[in-house]
Amino acid sequence: MPALLKPAIKPTPKPRGVWVTDSLPDSDLTVLVRTNDRELPVWPGFHDGEFWRTADASTVVGIVLGWMNLEDAAKHLDSIKL
Repeated sequence: MPALLKPAIKPTPKPRGVWVTDSLPDSDLTVLVRTNDRELPVWPGFHDGEFWRTADASTVVGIVLGWMNLEDAAKHLDSIKL
């Protein structure tokens, strides 16, 4: 009996408005940074090539769980019906 061939699975692009967890943003790009901080889990910031920093260049305290482009975040928020 011939072996069944599995169809090739094509990688699908990440939808807009999804937290990126498997790469870093360009060092000159301000993004939304999601952390494990319970009081303020989302903050504008950037990765300087070595550390995550908040928009005022302070080092992010806590664990960074992901990041999202500001433009993607704005489009995502605009699509939500209140």
